[in-house]
Amino acid sequence: MLNIKEPCSIELRDRKAIAPDGSSVSIEDIAMEAFHLEDHEQIMGTASYVSPECPAPFAAQFAEIEMDIDTGQVTIIKLVMAVDCGVAINPVTASGQVEGGMLQALGYAHCEEYAFDETGKMINDSLGPYKIYRADEMPDFEVFLVQTMEDSGPLEQSCR
Repeated sequence: MLNIKEPCSIELRDRKAIAPDGSSVSIEDIAMEAFHLEDHEQIMGTASYVSPECPAPFAAQFAEIEMDIDTGQVTIIKLVMAVDCGVAINPVTASGQVEGGMLQALGYAHCEEYAFDETGKMINDSLGPYKIYRADEMPDFEVFLVQTMEDSGPLEQSCR
């Protein structure tokens, strides 16, 4: 759309892709063009940033399991997670956030999967055959908020 040879020279700013010569096209127009092309390709990008002022997040997770060595069946008994969160302004909410993430990760790692038949059709495309944990199947879980004094954020809470 911008007819340039070096895609790396495009600058993304103000919801536009801007070429070195100043010509631009909106991100919306790029998305619509990519969506409607017959042989379209995915638009993908990755990025990361490490703040020079904020420390990296620290956490540790543990799982107590039982495993039947004959069948390979794994039963999760307990999940524990310790999170260095700085000073938790609202410990109940912070613990709830960690619990939700732990339980989502448990399902993803232990029982949730997309299953397909030989033709590529998804065969567990509803909540009937798609296995997720029910409330009565959840293992015990415990969250430890390791509250350390961290002055990178206001009120000495972590900026993580």
